[in-house]
Amino acid sequence: MGKIRALSWEEWFLVAFGASFLLGVGYALPMVNTVTDVWAFGGGVLRSMEAHTLLPLGDVAYGTVSFYQNYLAMAIVLGVSYLSNGFDIEVVKTAFVLNPHYSILVPRIVSALTAMVLLFVTFRFLKVQVRDTWWRLALLALLFGNIITIFLTRSGKMWMLSMMFVTISFIFLYRSLTEERQRGVPGRYALYSIIAAAFATANFAFAALFLVTVPVLFFVFPKTRAAFTRLSFMTIAGLGVVAVFLLLNLNNIILQVSGFLPSFLNPSMSNMPMPVEGTLSLLESIRIKGRHLIDAFPLLLIALIPAMLAGVRDRTLALLATLYDVLYLVLLVLVFRTDQGIALNVRHVFPLGIFLMFFLAACYPPRKFISAVLFIVSMCVYVFTVYLMMVPSTYNDAYEFIIDQYGTQDIRIDENIFEFTLPMNQDSYALFATSSCGSTCQHRLAMEEDIPFRPLVVTEESDLVKNGNLPLPDILVRSQMLTDERCRLIASFRNDVPDDGIFDIDINLGRMLMPSFYTLDRLGKNLYLYDARDCFTATQP
Repeated sequence: MGKIRALSWEEWFLVAFGASFLLGVGYALPMVNTVTDVWAFGGGVLRSMEAHTLLPLGDVAYGTVSFYQNYLAMAIVLGVSYLSNGFDIEVVKTAFVLNPHYSILVPRIVSALTAMVLLFVTFRFLKVQVRDTWWRLALLALLFGNIITIFLTRSGKMWMLSMMFVTISFIFLYRSLTEERQRGVPGRYALYSIIAAAFATANFAFAALFLVTVPVLFFVFPKTRAAFTRLSFMTIAGLGVVAVFLLLNLNNIILQVSGFLPSFLNPSMSNMPMPVEGTLSLLESIRIKGRHLIDAFPLLLIALIPAMLAGVRDRTLALLATLYDVLYLVLLVLVFRTDQGIALNVRHVFPLGIFLMFFLAACYPPRKFISAVLFIVSMCVYVFTVYLMMVPSTYNDAYEFIIDQYGTQDIRIDENIFEFTLPMNQDSYALFATSSCGSTCQHRLAMEEDIPFRPLVVTEESDLVKNGNLPLPDILVRSQMLTDERCRLIASFRNDVPDDGIFDIDINLGRMLMPSFYTLDRLGKNLYLYDARDCFTATQP
């Protein structure tokens, strides 16, 4: 048996850095709505399991491969829970139904583990391409220590798996062009590149852009029968992967893509329901995406200056990274044109950061001092951001305050904040419209004993028309200060930022150039609790 090689200090750092990806996965729990677009991989998986099917049901609009990744993870978690609870499936089911945040935690952990794989894959590539240790560490810190990457790593969204496939496809495309092209016949690297791009496409329809690996391979390899035949069979294999996952989730994928096509082809003539914000013009879309890129990756863009001054070392890698960046930026500008303001959807530029990092890897390393400064600054941002995701959010603080102060009182609490979730007893769930009463609601209503939390909670899901004889509210929970002086402020849970300048998972987070971000002591909207007994603004937003 050979000796196990001792890890270098760089590799020990990599292990510790990757392990830290699990820090913050419990952000804001038991709140279940602070991160959007995750329910398909938590509750959606559980609903498919309960229906005894492997197929995604109607709430998996995209992320089909992520769905199956989380299906496997959820099966393991449920299996362990089943064994540890004395083989009592009802105990396990009740625990997940009454604690819906359990199902959110699973995809978050899966996302963090996937990010670890992406970190390892990227490091292995940089280990060969970049000889300077400090420049290598700086590149890893610039990408994985970035705020958007930090959030997506711990979000449970489909992004990390999609970009892992895209990154693998990119790396194998580069290896095929630099190692297999000389032999004149595409080999396994070309096949791996196409298959990885196919899995990315199967996970998110718009990642079909990265199937650009196919025309690049056809263009670069000699126009011989052997090369053409091999690439054709490889392409068919990739299309087969896409077809399998497309058929597994066909209706949901068609619905998602069709929702974007009208805004891309001709928004003025579309009869599809468009978001109320409207659609950006091309110039406005370019401005918004450019601003997002600058806000999200200022350190990567700054690193371009010394890297370009040092010069391009690997022309092939630089051209590929530029091609991928340009194509993805064009996709963003043309397709994602819903006008939701500058604060939202910063995460959409995440792939641009990956290919910016690969472009930097194609350049000669700058001076070690510059690399060290970039590394240290990036790690400082990383530590601060992870800290914000680990400490209780404004939602958690308000949640604990309300339970401690009012949990045993028979009062009415009105709250209409999407991200904020109070405990719901049977009387509160009984107010829900039938269409809003999901599995947790139904299970709670069927229980013989109610939860200890006694206040009646009225939310936007409550059907006040059907339940018109309710008492007036005693407490209002709002995310903006009320101007009605009759409403006495009881408590506030906020940062020293304006109500319209807050930082939450899907709002402003990732905009590194906003100075107010570095003054935060927690994430979340500013929350205000008002005494509503002398205040008649229960319906005020």
